[in-house]
Amino acid sequence: MKTDTLTGAPGSRDEHWGPNKDGRIFIKDVFDDGQSDARQAQGALILDDGSTLIATTMMEAGLPHFSIAKLNALGELDERFGRKGFLTELFAPDLSAKAGEMVQGADGRIYMFGGSKAPDSLDTEMAVLCFDETGKRIEDFGTNGQIIIEKKVNDRVFHGHLPGRIRVLPDGSLLVVANGAIGPSRVTRGYLMKFDARGRPVTSFGNNGVVDINLPYEAVTTLKDVCVLSDGRILLAGYAHAKSSRFSGGLLSMLNQNGSTNLIFGGDPNTPGFRLFAKADSNVSLNAVTEREPGKYLAAGSIGEVGATDAIGLLLGFDNQGKNDPEFNAGVALEGAVSPSHTTGWDALFTHGPNIYAAGGYDLLLASLTPDGELNPRFGTGGVVGEFMSGAANALLPYSSDRLLYVCNVIGLGGVSGVFYRYYRA
Repeated sequence: MKTDTLTGAPGSRDEHWGPNKDGRIFIKDVFDDGQSDARQAQGALILDDGSTLIATTMMEAGLPHFSIAKLNALGELDERFGRKGFLTELFAPDLSAKAGEMVQGADGRIYMFGGSKAPDSLDTEMAVLCFDETGKRIEDFGTNGQIIIEKKVNDRVFHGHLPGRIRVLPDGSLLVVANGAIGPSRVTRGYLMKFDARGRPVTSFGNNGVVDINLPYEAVTTLKDVCVLSDGRILLAGYAHAKSSRFSGGLLSMLNQNGSTNLIFGGDPNTPGFRLFAKADSNVSLNAVTEREPGKYLAAGSIGEVGATDAIGLLLGFDNQGKNDPEFNAGVALEGAVSPSHTTGWDALFTHGPNIYAAGGYDLLLASLTPDGELNPRFGTGGVVGEFMSGAANALLPYSSDRLLYVCNVIGLGGVSGVFYRYYRA
């Protein structure tokens, strides 16, 4: 299943990229603090000029800092960025920081979702950094090119130690996905926040800039991904369950541009704007969601105990009403593994025309599928590429018109460390 031949064929590695020209970069080859090779890939972004930003957390002066490096189109460090190729800083003096997902706006501004240790506790507060392609902070965003989001607002608590998502809208405003808790009983809750291009909360969005992703019966909700649709509506994915239940269902929620519930989505009049995908005696999580084409959407995730070896993959096509999309797998959710070794489902998703790419699972497979739910035989070996490694997928990003960047964190003897693969795609 491993693809060693560097031919330019779909599923083969890009032979022009990386220090060994084999389509692979280990994060330890870019970031080296002399202390540990176990460093996770926490964010990646492809820029219009073909360069790539990658983000991780580094130790500097005995304190964790967020660190962003810029690689040119060949995967070599671009020393014109930041300080000799790196932007390594804190959000607040003497308080540890961490890196996260990055996005770029139409105006060229780059945003990174990260975290900063709270000054009065061991908790982590969410933070957003704004900078340009040279690694310079953009001063008119927040304070000194950043905002730090208070960990507690009224009865809401935001958990900055959990991975978040960030998206930039055409007008330069930002959506931030967060998870936290609410109320005296501290029920786990997903949130969607909106900030304007200067980093100020958009008070007309939801309730003073925040939408609570809230189901009845004191349900637990956790968000994993967000997609801004071509018409401006917002699609969220994750999982939810009643507080009294052992099992979760895959959660989909659609919002209008102003953060209000989209009432035509979902089929339950008691929970308009939501769809839950449940399976008896199983946990279901939807980890990624995307717009396949206007009015047609695809979510990816897993069925089974989270992280368990008996979990299987799930791909679900649906439409504007949350009903199954008849054009994907004949209107039936696609459940199961794509190889005997594939477990724990899918973590990342990318679509382009009729080509669907899903990545993840404990064995970190990358698969190419067609809308009819079949593996694409033109990609890799029978539609699948594997590198005989274990870990978790971080991201799947399009590179130019014919390649794909796969970002993952691999379990090794020294711990978990980031690896970047660039493949040709169909």
